Amino acid sequence: MSQLRVVNAKGFQMEFDNGLTVSVMFGEGNYCQHRDAVGPSTVQLYGDKEQLRSFYRKPWESNLAEVAVWRRSDKKWAHLKTPWEGGEDYCPDPLGWVTAEDVAKIIAYVGHKDTYLTEGGYLGRKGEDVLNMDEGEE
Repeated sequence: MSQLRVVNAKGFQMEFDNGLTVSVMFGEGNYCQHRDAVGPSTVQLYGDKEQLRSFYRKPWESNLAEVAVWRRSDKKWAHLKTPWEGGEDYCPDPLGWVTAEDVAKIIAYVGHKDTYLTEGGYLGRKGEDVLNMDEGEE
């Protein structure tokens, strides 16, 4: 069953029926404009309760986000890049500095019922070529 999850007041995850999860994070410590900011995670460790409450009253806003995709059954991560931005290399870690438009494209692709993760860690869709696959890879 598909579901949504808020993560540490700085992002969200979406689980899809195809077995894949997308994580979109845009708070402190993530590969986005708030990477070096002080946010809820830091305040939870070192701040006071009122300062922590203030983060939950005012939402984070960001022009960029960190995105990761993995298969739930074995926690295998996808190698991501944004072909619509001419990305050169695949990233086996979270893909950082992703625009809101590209986040939407990634979510739409990953959420499709026929999308899957190959054993090599690339996203594919039944009946189509594997997304972003380098030549010679399977």
